[in-house]
Amino acid sequence: IVINKKMRKLLLIFTAMLLCSIAPFAQTDTTKIWTASGFRDSVGTSGTYKLMADINLGDLEERFFAIISTFSGTFDGNGKTITYQADFNGAETDGKYGLFGSVDGGSDTAVIRNLNVNANITLVGTAGDMNVALLCGKLGTRGVIEYCNVSGDINSAVNSENGGGTDAGLVAGQCLGSISYCIASGNVTGIGYVGGIVGQLGDVWTEEENPGSITACSFTGAVNSNIPPANGTGRNGSFGGGICGMASNKST
Repeated sequence: IVINKKMRKLLLIFTAMLLCSIAPFAQTDTTKIWTASGFRDSVGTSGTYKLMADINLGDLEERFFAIISTFSGTFDGNGKTITYQADFNGAETDGKYGLFGSVDGGSDTAVIRNLNVNANITLVGTAGDMNVALLCGKLGTRGVIEYCNVSGDINSAVNSENGGGTDAGLVAGQCLGSISYCIASGNVTGIGYVGGIVGQLGDVWTEEENPGSITACSFTGAVNSNIPPANGTGRNGSFGGGICGMASNKST
């Protein structure tokens, strides 16, 4: 088949028209977030989202749940910043607190990328085994956080009456998935597993099943891992570190 200049030109025009007609349909699955109200009203438990502007969620005062309790989709921060302040009341054992509570894709992969978070949060209560972070309370085995910049302070005064403290970190309280190319700065205070990036990396109780990994990340700031009061029934103590407070043997 011989294609002359005229046929080649027509072919290029047809191809361009076809691509232009497909492009709008390819973008309809992404919800764009421009405002704080748009974030609160639009971001659900799943789906694909892209932050289009810096937003300030304000002072959220006392809350019993994370801002987004569970998430299994994709959130592209697009290099923009989410700012907020919150006081969480840890009334529920295995509670998860932060901008996102639990991030896990289930059969797929949940992803948070290119997001900046600037926040200050406190956590109080007597429930045990909780997870708190400025970005993600608990990152599940099918969860990925990459290219995020997190700054601010966490003050967890939780001391469980039934044993078990809190996993506290700026990026994630507990990481069973993957955190890579993230920068964290600030101060983290808590009783339990306390770290600059994550509180607990992997699962120290079922470490072969949920190893977790941190790659090419940095932390600048202070970590305060406080000793449980002598009259507390929890005997796990507290562990602190610049990257993570406690890591399972299989974690990376």
